[in-house]
Amino acid sequence: MDYDNARPRLNCELTLHNDMLHANNEFGEFKFQELPVDSQSAYDILGQINGETTTRELINQWKAKIEPEDLVQLLDAMQEFGLVLKNNSAYMSGKAAMLEIEDEQHAWLHALLYKNPLWEALSQPAAVPKNVYLGMAIETYHLLAHGAVFDSPALSFQGARQTRKEMSEVFCEENGHYEIFLSALMAEGFTKEEIRNSVPLAETKGLINALAFWSANDPLFFFSCMEIIEGKDNEVDTVVNAMERSGKLSPEFVKKIKSHSLVNIEEGHASFGRRLLSGIDVVNPFDVERAIRQTKLFVELYHHFYLAVWEYYSNEHNPVLRTI
Repeated sequence: MDYDNARPRLNCELTLHNDMLHANNEFGEFKFQELPVDSQSAYDILGQINGETTTRELINQWKAKIEPEDLVQLLDAMQEFGLVLKNNSAYMSGKAAMLEIEDEQHAWLHALLYKNPLWEALSQPAAVPKNVYLGMAIETYHLLAHGAVFDSPALSFQGARQTRKEMSEVFCEENGHYEIFLSALMAEGFTKEEIRNSVPLAETKGLINALAFWSANDPLFFFSCMEIIEGKDNEVDTVVNAMERSGKLSPEFVKKIKSHSLVNIEEGHASFGRRLLSGIDVVNPFDVERAIRQTKLFVELYHHFYLAVWEYYSNEHNPVLRTI
């Protein structure tokens, strides 16, 4: 932490009750069970965290009451739970904000998604059951078929004209892409009615609902999620390559699924999150702090989307198409 420049700000309401310190914010109520100082002193110290005083000034002001290391640890612990915003510094650009969020994304992708059993199995495409490949197509169909649910709330974003324009263009380009997966699955013998009447896995629906909530209530974070959802590289998707190399699916199925990746490459959808954030000239650092805190939750949802595909579709006793 940069003690001389960081200006932490309290992001909660503090109260004292029965000699115990309580903190309340949008995420709930927190009770401080153990503190390096008595509850009253902690209440007085934390009451000075107003976004104007630097961490260095706080340390110097309260060094008679609390050790510097203890104060810093207390601030770090509160920051982890969103009770303190660590820096009330100048605003930053959307591009700079996305780079900070990406650092957090990469950390959790490597900790969770890339250790997912489905991702690990894709290194040996021929060993992956055919139903898993079909399941990826089915769940992707459902995700894309509900694209309007989570994309449309962000279309009216008023924070930046260029970002709104980019979002609208990609929305128009993506509209109807689920038909590609519908057509591919029909090449494997399923009928259009069977596919349309099927039910997505709970984890797929959960991911859709989460994206819809963020699109409507926190578009900045939603835009950052698009960096992962739309893909980061101008190359054919890892799953698509594995489908092709497995030799288990019809050439027509592979051709149609691959065409979706090629269309995305042609339309330049890689690093879509960066493009969206880069169009925003000014971002509040508090919004960036919130986006960074929420990134783990999004990656967990994305991880469980793939995990559910593996656990359900790798079981040969489960029907490929789920119905009510």
